[in-house]
Amino acid sequence: MKIAQAVRFMCFGMFILIFIPLQAQNEPNDCDNIITVCGNGNFQSNATGPGNNPTEVNSCGGFEQNSIWLEINIVQGGTLGFDLIPDDPDISIDYNFWVYGPNQLCANLGSPIRCATTNPQQAGLLNNHTGINGSTTQTQTGPGANGNGYVDWLTVAVGETYFIVIDRPNVSGSFEIQWTGTAMQGAGAFPSPPIATAINDVIACSSTPNASSFDLGSLRNSINSDASNTVEFYENLADATDDINELPDIYNNTSNPQQIYAKVKSATTDCYSLIDFNLVVSPIPDAVVSVDRNTICEGESVTFTFTGTENTTVNYNINGGAAQQVYIDNSGIATLNQVLTVNSTLTLESVQVIDGSGTVICSQTLTDSETVTVNPSLTPEFTQVAPICSGETLSPLPTTSNNSITGTWSPALDNTTTTTYTFTPNAGQCATAQTMTITVNPIIIPEFTQIAPRCSGQNINPLPTTSRNGVTGSWSPAIDNTTTTIYTFTPDAGQCASEQTMRIIVSPTPIIDLDNLRACTFSGNGYFDFDLIAEIPNILGSTQDASDFTVEFFEDASASTQITTNPYTNSVAYTHTIYVQITDNATLCDAVFTFYLTVEDAALATAPNPINICDEDGDNDGFHQFDLTSLNTEVLNGQDPSNYIVAFFEDSQDAEDGINAITNPDAYTNRFANFQTIYIRVYHASSPDVCYATTSVNYTVNPVLKPLISSLTGNNTLCVDFETNTVLNSVTLVSDLQNANYVYTWYLNGTEIAGETSSELIIDTATPGIYTLSIEENTPIANCSSEISEGFEVLQSGPPVLVDVSQTETFEPNPRITVTVEGYGEYWFQLDDGPIEDNAGIFTSVSSGSHSVTVYDRKTENPSCGSIIIDDITIINYPKVLTPNNDGYNDTWHVFAVSDQPTTTVKIFDRYGKLLKQLRANDIGWDGTFRGQPLPANDYWFDLTYEENGELKHFVSHFSLKR
Repeated sequence: MKIAQAVRFMCFGMFILIFIPLQAQNEPNDCDNIITVCGNGNFQSNATGPGNNPTEVNSCGGFEQNSIWLEINIVQGGTLGFDLIPDDPDISIDYNFWVYGPNQLCANLGSPIRCATTNPQQAGLLNNHTGINGSTTQTQTGPGANGNGYVDWLTVAVGETYFIVIDRPNVSGSFEIQWTGTAMQGAGAFPSPPIATAINDVIACSSTPNASSFDLGSLRNSINSDASNTVEFYENLADATDDINELPDIYNNTSNPQQIYAKVKSATTDCYSLIDFNLVVSPIPDAVVSVDRNTICEGESVTFTFTGTENTTVNYNINGGAAQQVYIDNSGIATLNQVLTVNSTLTLESVQVIDGSGTVICSQTLTDSETVTVNPSLTPEFTQVAPICSGETLSPLPTTSNNSITGTWSPALDNTTTTTYTFTPNAGQCATAQTMTITVNPIIIPEFTQIAPRCSGQNINPLPTTSRNGVTGSWSPAIDNTTTTIYTFTPDAGQCASEQTMRIIVSPTPIIDLDNLRACTFSGNGYFDFDLIAEIPNILGSTQDASDFTVEFFEDASASTQITTNPYTNSVAYTHTIYVQITDNATLCDAVFTFYLTVEDAALATAPNPINICDEDGDNDGFHQFDLTSLNTEVLNGQDPSNYIVAFFEDSQDAEDGINAITNPDAYTNRFANFQTIYIRVYHASSPDVCYATTSVNYTVNPVLKPLISSLTGNNTLCVDFETNTVLNSVTLVSDLQNANYVYTWYLNGTEIAGETSSELIIDTATPGIYTLSIEENTPIANCSSEISEGFEVLQSGPPVLVDVSQTETFEPNPRITVTVEGYGEYWFQLDDGPIEDNAGIFTSVSSGSHSVTVYDRKTENPSCGSIIIDDITIINYPKVLTPNNDGYNDTWHVFAVSDQPTTTVKIFDRYGKLLKQLRANDIGWDGTFRGQPLPANDYWFDLTYEENGELKHFVSHFSLKR
């Protein structure tokens, strides 16, 4: 229900009634029907147009269109203003107002003291509000785009009266006025309106849907009990505002629900107040009950559903007990959840319509009921699972109890920790959940005292078979005192204990990598100063770091007499034994080793003179055999060959390493032609890897000077022009033996060529023949003999020169082309793209048409001395057959040899002389048809007109058409 202390409201749709005291008048669009305003509020009226006197307001650039006249009476002075806020915020909605007074008469209004006709859209304002406030000193704003819609305060005094004319943009326009200023403080500027007490909606029951009769008169005392005030009822806000169409005390509603306005008029002022309430018609109530399940298990919940008349109260009981109530709201449904432990029946007693004050408006007795049978719940029974060790296999729990209840267990089985599992019976069984706790004992880790590290070979006692925390078991593998080993303890069965391991460190005994030293000396007395300290890294080897070990030297095996001097000189000539003790600094494991000192006499290697020999074994290839052992005496240079060995090598590193010696030094053939370095190693027979020396000798195989002549470019032919004898190319001969110490002599046909002493000979004159060469050393080295080379023949040839070309007469049965040339060469001939032939330039059975002949010099392949091409050799003939079968051969017929001559014409006749086809130059030919029809196989005649050597000629013959 809504309540308002206002006389009249204007709004769209929903009416907001908030303390708007007004005087009751009709059609407030003229000053005579003015509405008295007693406070803030919204306004709505039936009034339309400018009223009966449309010229009442005509100033500030505006006039009345759909006006409302308001009157205010001042009971408290001060500044007074207001904000006029249209319900529609659209900036195009434009409200204007004018203020007259104070204490003017409708018949003599005078000029307005305030007015606002600004158009908010034209003025570019942020909203469409207008009014009076202290933000300006202007008393007028507008029209159109002028101003901001607001004017200056009114200063009012007690007893004054003012008229406010508000012009709306349309009839249904509604707005709100909010009063401001100092005059509104405390009790406010206006008289107080009468009280209108809000009432609840009025409900009536009816057997006629949505229709009933209501006694409005009985409500007056509840709304206002002051007998001096009057209370009236209206169907809408506009009627209540305009004081028209008052409702009778007994009223039949026209809609359900229906909003009614109650108007309380003051007996002493022009103010009144409005409230609104609804008339509600309720049908005769009815209700039924249903339940979601009629059979349940003990302790389960069921839902009773009450279905019936909306907004009613249902009375019911359970198993005949005290009456209880449930409310059916406007959905027409109410629900009740009940947990039942015994068989139960819910019975409906009545259904009631109750108004807001708790008064029963109407009711109906009910008998509907629902019974629920409650079955007792069973407790599932299971055999307890015995405790297990963590990690042991845990079998699935049974899904059927010992007393035959089926269901599922949760959570999932966990064999690592003690867990309580819940058994949930399957639906449809009256059984309770059950739990089972399975104890999972933790795994005990056996504890043992760690065995201290040992040196390899030291004694290790048997490991204990009972741990410090009482776990019994056995160890594996067997004790090994030679290497670090991880031993595993396996607990005896029946104990929740895990395996345990123990790693017993067995440190290895130090090893010796170098157990002897050999020294070379030239003293010849067998003594040497050995630097023992420098050899410690070699004694330890690559697997033992010198920073991790202590190495000491002793004279005796018991390591009691330590050698403290370094270098150390052996006290026994040539061979002396001492002892080395190696101690691991980390593990203190040590060992004593025998160490041998050996002194050898040093070796010398004297470089022999270089070896220079001639390649006289017949091949002259730079390879020759030599007895390297003949150098031994020179290399040893006085050393006893019974004690010192001489070995020869092809590689310098091999000589240093003493590997890959030449296996046949007495009959050695060099591996690299002409020159090779041989490396020599001399060593003492008793210590080949210690006392040795190396040197080398250069091994040169000088060739026997018999040169081989070749052409630098591979060319051995001089090309000479036949007509001018001009040499067209040159031939360059070169010797295979090149050396700055050589002198070269060239010969042509056995005669020395004067002035030619270079290793190359350029021949650029017509001088073919046999060329030879001899070589001598300018400064003799190996005194190797010289021989004359084998002869190199240089040939003479030349390009062909055309003498004549001829062909047989036109239409000869065996056409032939003959080409005649002359020159120094040997000439072969090629017709078109055919084979190159040695045919003296004669081609027979040449096809009809234009041809070319190419003439090649073939006297020598390296190189040919060029070729010539004779073009446009024409053989005129015609095809003897026509076979139009689309196989690509002879499918059309033409005298193709002259088909490209503009004057060519060919007429084709049958044997009776009938003209079948006339062909011209460049026609594709005749296809053996006449007027599109194929002609039979037969002989056909033709008459050819053509040009030969500038003369127009005729030729007649025949050919065969074959199918």
